[in-house]
Amino acid sequence: MALVMLKRTVADFHLSALFSGVIQSLGMTGLDLIVVAAGVILINAVELIEERGTDVRLALAKKSGFVQWVCMALPLAIIVVAALLSGDYTASSFIYAQF
Repeated sequence: MALVMLKRTVADFHLSALFSGVIQSLGMTGLDLIVVAAGVILINAVELIEERGTDVRLALAKKSGFVQWVCMALPLAIIVVAALLSGDYTASSFIYAQF
């Protein structure tokens, strides 16, 4: 059953499914989608740079400590801010509370 679902995800993909309201019914807001899309774009950009022969980690290691710190802290800060702005955040609710 799982393999059938995986095949359907890849083989029967329709871009209109992203905008039909299915994702919003799962609890993702527009801001959540923007954060996910930005993450996917960033990961693909780094992968493209790596494929062209540039070692991103080595290039980052040659930068100053401040630049390294910003490159690590900025994505984390964006995720935290997006979580706080989504309106669903409560400090007392944990991810595994329903289990």
